Order: sequence, then C-alpha cells, then structure tokens
Amino acid sequence: MPLLFLGSQDPPSLTSSRGAVNGKVPFLAKKRKILRRGSGRLFPQTSLPHAKIFDKTRKCLHDGPVIAIQPTNLSAKLAPLSATGDQLLRAAEIPASEILPLGKARSLRVRTVPSPLRKNIGSPTCPFDEKNTSSPEFLEKLRAAFRSGEPLPPAKSHSRVLIIYPAGWVSEGEETQRMKECYAERGCECCIGHRSDETVTKIVNPNYVLSLDPSIPPLKGFHCATKWHRDGCSAQNALRYENIFHATPDAEKLILLASDKGKKIRTMRLYPTTTKSEFYDGAKRRLCLCGANWDWRRGNHYANLYRSLDGTDYFDAYGPAWAWRGKIFHSYRGYLPSETSALRDVMQKDGVALVLHSDDHLMCKAPTQRIFAAAAASCVIISDRHPFVVENFGDSVLYVDQNASTEEMFRQIDGHMRWILAHPKEAVALARRSHAVFIEKFPLEKEVERIEQFFQENARTRSTNG
Repeated sequence: MPLLFLGSQDPPSLTSSRGAVNGKVPFLAKKRKILRRGSGRLFPQTSLPHAKIFDKTRKCLHDGPVIAIQPTNLSAKLAPLSATGDQLLRAAEIPASEILPLGKARSLRVRTVPSPLRKNIGSPTCPFDEKNTSSPEFLEKLRAAFRSGEPLPPAKSHSRVLIIYPAGWVSEGEETQRMKECYAERGCECCIGHRSDETVTKIVNPNYVLSLDPSIPPLKGFHCATKWHRDGCSAQNALRYENIFHATPDAEKLILLASDKGKKIRTMRLYPTTTKSEFYDGAKRRLCLCGANWDWRRGNHYANLYRSLDGTDYFDAYGPAWAWRGKIFHSYRGYLPSETSALRDVMQKDGVALVLHSDDHLMCKAPTQRIFAAAAASCVIISDRHPFVVENFGDSVLYVDQNASTEEMFRQIDGHMRWILAHPKEAVALARRSHAVFIEKFPLEKEVERIEQFFQENARTRSTNG
C-alpha cells in the first residue's frame, strides 16, 4: 500500500510496529531515499518538486489507493504542506479533509484514501475540458466519443495531436498551451493529457502523440518525445522512443547509443519557444523574473541574489508561490496563468527580463524557455552566459557571469539596470535586435510546422515500408 508523505522537508526516521493495512502500517523513512518495508512504500516529498519523486508519487495515485500523511508540529522547519505535496493534491483532487495529520507520535494509525484519479482515467468519462482542447467543436466530438466508447474516426484533412506532460510541471504546462494555439491556427485538432493511457489514446485516435517528458512510457504508434534538458531524461528513458525532439547538441549521442543496441531512432531539433508578436517599443523600466526555480542553482544557490534584488525598487518576481517562499518578501507579484497572455503582457510592461539557467541547462547546452519569452515580449534581456544565448543572440543581450558570487552577480545586474534607465533609446534598440533574432529563427509557429513536416515524412516512410 503506497504511503504519500506530504511535508516541506524530507521526513524524519519514523517507524511503527508491524500490522495490516488500515491498522498500524510498517514503514521506514530516511532522507532522499525510497525504501520498502512490509506492505508500505513511502515517497518523501522535498521542498523542490524533484521530477523522479513527483512522477513516482503520481504513479501511485493513478495505480490504486494511497495513504496520505501530512506532518504537523514535528519541528519548526516543517511547513504544513510542501510545494510538491500541494501540486499532488491538486492533481489528484484529494480534499484537505482526507489528509491524515501526523503529530509527534512515533507510530501512526491510518486509513485508506481511495485515489480519485483512478475514476477519471480509462473510464467513459471524458478527461478533457475547454482548457486542454483546441476548440469547442473538437471538445464536443471527444465527449461524444467517450460517452459511446467508440474511437474517433481518423483525421484525414488535418492532423489530430495528443500532447502529454506531467501534471504540475510549470514550464511544460505553459508550452502545451502555446502549442495547442499553434495547432488550432493550422486547423489541427489538439488535446492535452498528463499520462500515457491506452484507453484514452484509443478513443482520441491521434495521428501522433507528443510527450514533453521521456520518462512517460511511450504508446504504440507514432509517439515522439522531447529532450529539452538532462533532468529526468536518462538515455534509457529516451531510447524507449523511436522519435526524439531535442534542444541539446548532446542528444545526437543517442543515435550512436541506439545503434550500439541495434535500434534506430529519428531525431529533430526542437526548442521550447513561444509564439511570435509585433515589437513593443514601450519604456524599459523594471526587471522581471519569471519561473518555478525547480533546481538547486536557481532555487537555492541564487537565494542571496534574489534577496538583494528584493531590496531594489525595480524588481518584480512571478511564479508559483512555493518557488519564492522565504526568498523574497516585497517583490513577489503572483502566479501568471499559462493559458492566457498574462506572462507576455507583464514582461512587455516591465520591459527588462532576467534569464537564469539551471545547472542542467548549462551542462547540456539547452536553453530555457524564458530566453524566447523575453525576446518575444520585446524585453531588454539580461542573461547568464549560456552557450546557446551567446551564440544566437550575441551582443543583443546584456550578460552576467553565472560563475561569479551572488554578490558580484547582483552588482552586474544592478549596473545593467542603471545603464538601461540612463539610456532609454539605446535600450529599446537593444530589445529590437533580440526580438528580430527571435522572429527570424525561433517562433513556435515554425517549430510546430517542422513537427508536422517530420510526422508527414515519417508517415510516408512507414507506409512505404509497410
């Protein structure tokens, strides 16, 4: 029986006597480890939404009943509910009344909390709504198909696409919404889900499935996976797919690795970009930083940098509340919904964007989506020296040294802001140059067109090969 531990830190060592489920459940927890003992499995939830732990826990919620435990009063460091736990509760729709409090007791008497996800996946109930479908007409077709249990007829004059990404992942959620809009503009049918499910895929009957995380198991048929950076994407996961879209030059090594194993894969370069827009020549007066800070570098290492920026009068921070809790106190402005244009509107209004990459992005030379969002929003960009940014945007971007101390990074950022405020015309010209690079090379409309061409070419190849 899975045990779901919801806490802001790794759980302390807790033991209980042997017993049956619905009685005293034996389990043992140690930091950053997933251990098994008796009939229980405990997945510790850290303050950061670690991809592997998050996926394993969501799998428990899908596969069967779960025992949810929330620690309280264990120590001053333990918050009532962790960020990851909060995401899981929203994803699983577990009401707060069903969360079992765990006090200072060394043993715990628990009861089973049925998993509500199970009733929504693989059942006649349509798992899609207005937010994750490309048009009201397509949504009505899906609902009718799920009511009848019969697959939709094949799409002939246009593509039908199913996009899958892990629930709770912020950047991937934003990207799926933008891709859905691009597919809708092309006259395609698009819907968004959170896991590979044979029943759902059979009824949707897509031309191809696009997974934004290779740790999601592929389905039969034409299934593509994206490899935008290293985290949560081992070679073993990626090689389960026949088609891989990548934003890192290192992904080409997968072809050689697959060849050594007697497998042939197809690859294509694809960036986590955004849709194009006209240049906005408004004032560039405030510094905007958007993100979830899911990694160590941006979530912990830069904490002092955030506090220094928090003391200025020009800084605005956006993202999930858990990403900024305890880091800034005056500059946090809230979370911007991914299905709206709020992010671009805010970035245009502020005029200056700070782009910081994780260690994973830096090591595998894959860019974060924020560099494209900043350029599309006509911002003056202040970025770390990521190889992709330096190579493609050159001197249209102002740089900071990510290897310097956080104090020195703040001095560099503050110096750039002083220059921008003192030279408004030159700042607008700088933003115009980075916007022109984006429009020429990286709009999402072009990326979706390339995905369609990739699918059509490979569909013809598959048909020819029989």
